[in-house]
Amino acid sequence: MMMRRFTWSILLCSMTSVLMSMEGGNTLSVQQHNDATWQPHAHPATVERHLTAFTRPVAEMALASEVSGKIITIEVAAGDRITDADPIVSLDQRQAEAAVSNAQAGVREAQAQLLLARAELALTRREQEWWQAELQRVQALVAEQRAPAREADELRYRRDSAQLRQQAASQRHAAAQAILERAQAALDEAVIHYDRHHLQGPQGWIVAERLSETGSVVSPGQSILALVDVRHLELPLTLSTKELEALRKHDSIPIQVAGQRIAGQLQRVDPRFDPHTRKRRAWLRFDARDIPDAGGGIEAQVRLRVPDDAGGVRIPKRFAYQDMEQWLVVDQDGVQHPIMPLRTEGDGAWLIVEGSSLPDRLTLHIPQIQRDQQ
Repeated sequence: MMMRRFTWSILLCSMTSVLMSMEGGNTLSVQQHNDATWQPHAHPATVERHLTAFTRPVAEMALASEVSGKIITIEVAAGDRITDADPIVSLDQRQAEAAVSNAQAGVREAQAQLLLARAELALTRREQEWWQAELQRVQALVAEQRAPAREADELRYRRDSAQLRQQAASQRHAAAQAILERAQAALDEAVIHYDRHHLQGPQGWIVAERLSETGSVVSPGQSILALVDVRHLELPLTLSTKELEALRKHDSIPIQVAGQRIAGQLQRVDPRFDPHTRKRRAWLRFDARDIPDAGGGIEAQVRLRVPDDAGGVRIPKRFAYQDMEQWLVVDQDGVQHPIMPLRTEGDGAWLIVEGSSLPDRLTLHIPQIQRDQQ
């Protein structure tokens, strides 16, 4: 019997374990302790809170027309998902097409004028260079007294006239270049105006409602389709301080929605609080692409363990024993301490007792009577 007790003592003192609270494969907490000792005040009692809320889309938008016109086609219906970059709404673009054609003609005309101005500039430049070379040749002859000075003066006049014609041609070339740039800008504006007659929606979004129909005339800014993004959903919660603290401890929060357990993240917290309930609003976000018919209004639940408002600490039942009607625990010095369990948890494996009835920094050992029973 003594050998058995000694063996159990060595085994219990050397064992350590990791307690994990799992929710659908997601680890909520990890805690390491020695199986042979227990510190009650390090393990406050907790209660499980079930929070229920309804989902809502992360983003909503109205697809509106930027120009006025008559709706020719609407390629989607309510409930359809936008799957590509093709236009989903088309307005009557006949006037826009005419404006683009006129702008294209203006660009072609400006290009032709620029070509003429460029040719004229090249011609006047060559003319000026020729008269300059001729002037230099005659000046050399005049210096050798082989030609009269009036010939040089006449050539200088012709050279100067050619320079003036070149300057005028250069100005006409610059003007033609500016006209072409304005014509190109007008064409770009006409094309942009034309493109505004074809409306595209963000890929992956859902058409929530058709606000206008084919054949109706819309004005700039008038909404045609209501769109929602349900690839991710939000879950608005109203939380107490303890619930919010418990939520912030976990990077991944299990959410039960549409029969599935999905990992969510705390997205944002409203810094304001309700002065009556002293609670704050918080929003969880989760990926909803695997949820059939994802959207707003789906009931979802979140389970949290928060400190018990009634207080108390948790003690494994193996660290306590009952003598008559009194429950007792034993500290590291072998001193017995009476306790009064408030309730049990885990099919009786845990005792919830008042923490104020135990000294601070108390370390419990498994009572000898419990070791004997093991």
